[in-house]
Amino acid sequence: MHAAPAELKQFEELGFFSREQVFSEEELVELRAAAENVHLQILEAAARDDAPPVDQIDNQRYQLLCGATVKWEWRDDIPSSRSIEPTHHLDSRFDRLVDDPRLWGPCCEIIGHDELSLFSDKLNVK
Repeated sequence: MHAAPAELKQFEELGFFSREQVFSEEELVELRAAAENVHLQILEAAARDDAPPVDQIDNQRYQLLCGATVKWEWRDDIPSSRSIEPTHHLDSRFDRLVDDPRLWGPCCEIIGHDELSLFSDKLNVK
C-alpha cells in the first residue's frame, strides 16, 4: 500500500507516477458495472419530467442530477454524459474506492500524512 522507491523517485522528478495492475480482473468487471449503473441512473434522471434544466456555460452543457454535476456531450441529440462528479454516492462499489488503501496509501506517503480527505471524485465517460 506504500509507494515504492522508484515511484517516489518518479514523483520527485515528474510530479506523478503510475502504477499498473492495481485492481484484479474481477474488480475491474465490478467497477465497469458500477460505471454503467451510474450512467444509467443519470440517463433515467435526465429523462424524468421534473429533471432540472441543462445549463450552458462556455459551450459546455451541465445538469445537476442525482446529487452530481453531469457534463453532457456537446450536441443535444447525443444522450450521453462526458463526465459525472461526484459519483461515489451513486454506487457502493465506487463508495468503497474512497477508503481503498491501494489508492490513498501512496498519496499519504508522498505528502507525509497518515490521513487524507476526499476532495472530489469523477467518472469520465469515454
